[in-house]
This record gives sequence, structure tokens and C-alpha cells, in this order.
Amino acid sequence: MYTTIALFGSLNYWRKPCIGYRRNIDMITSKISCMAYSYYGLSYISGFWPFIIGCSNLYGMYYFYNKLCINFELSKPKWVYFHIGFHLVTTISKMYIIYWV
Repeated sequence: MYTTIALFGSLNYWRKPCIGYRRNIDMITSKISCMAYSYYGLSYISGFWPFIIGCSNLYGMYYFYNKLCINFELSKPKWVYFHIGFHLVTTISKMYIIYWV
């Protein structure tokens, strides 16, 4: 459900991307999805290896997000690759949480 809400928020923004209310909706729905998956992951997944994998994915998300923000602010075109990496790690994390929950 949260992924679907974030999907529609992103689709609404990317059909004509510009700074404004649609971008704010995209960011809000993405953050709600992130909080929901974090809650479910922390509440329902236990064990040593799931914890290690979850922390590794969380570090990967942080790393890619930080790098994409830095490169975007510096107008470097490689920010796109960090954006793709962020979404890749995020998708793997979501699939992992859905599998264990």
C-alpha cells in the first residue's frame, strides 16, 4: 500500500517535474513509505543475519542518498547514477522486508 502511494506521488511529479506542490507531495509520500517500511522492518524482523542485512541496506541507502545530494548540488551529471543506486538498494530493502514480514 505504501509503495503504491509513493508510486502515484512520484508519477504525479515526474509527468512534469518542477519545484512546487507536486514535488512536495512526491517527497512526503516517499518519506511516509520509508517510515512505514522502517517500522515494519524494525518491529517484525528479528535475528542476527536479518539485522546485519538490514543495517547494510540502510547504510547503502544513506551512502547513495548522500552522494546524489552532493553531486546534484554541484551540478555533476553523475548524480543520476547515485540516484539509480539509491532506488536499487531501496527496492532490495523493500523486497527483503516484505519477504520476512
